[in-house]
Amino acid sequence: MLPNECPPTNELVNICGEPKGEVRIKQFTKLNYHTIQSVRMLGSGDGIKFSQENEGLVVQMPEVLPSRNAVCLKIVPKLAR
Repeated sequence: MLPNECPPTNELVNICGEPKGEVRIKQFTKLNYHTIQSVRMLGSGDGIKFSQENEGLVVQMPEVLPSRNAVCLKIVPKLAR
């Protein structure tokens, strides 16, 4: 990391409704965002499967969601060392 460069921070993504299957978040592509270390769904203890691709972050939604109104994903970038 360069002296004037800010370290990456965790990002929260809110998704309204009950997302099912795969959700693609275009802002987190390999080309314009840090490498992603993990994705967690707030309110859920289950692990979330994801892949970071050139077209965006692809998140596999679990069968059971913590809410029927909305879900919140915590996206944790990998810190450069």
